[in-house]
Amino acid sequence: MKSKKELKYIAAFTSQATLIVLIASFALISFPLVSPSSKYQIQILELASANGAEFDPIKALETLAVKGRAPKMGYSRSAFGPAWADVDRNGCDTRNDILKRDLTQVTFRAKTRDCVVESGVLLDPFSGESINFQRGEKTSALVSDRSCCCVI
Repeated sequence: MKSKKELKYIAAFTSQATLIVLIASFALISFPLVSPSSKYQIQILELASANGAEFDPIKALETLAVKGRAPKMGYSRSAFGPAWADVDRNGCDTRNDILKRDLTQVTFRAKTRDCVVESGVLLDPFSGESINFQRGEKTSALVSDRSCCCVI
């Protein structure tokens, strides 16, 4: 007959082993080893080879209908929620924090406690070029895109 201590160890081991098996089963079901995109690629290749012809993706693209530009339907920025938040609670929104961090020769709007960047120069980490930034409707998308993506 086994002692109570041995029975406790056996019960603990059995319950832990059961839990591990359940978690592993859930993980395999939820996160299959074959990604959906590779599964579709395999299906496309099987269809192409089943016809006896080689699959040419360029020719397949040429069969797609191309439509004109979509009509402007009254874009409203407010429909997407607040534009920028002050996540670090320093009084400046995140956009201006990033511009302040990544630009050189920065000028700020008066009476904003250096929180609203008016202009500056981005030394582009991708091309090595200098890109001028000037706040306004014609702000270079390059500055916003290339500055924000460098967050580390």
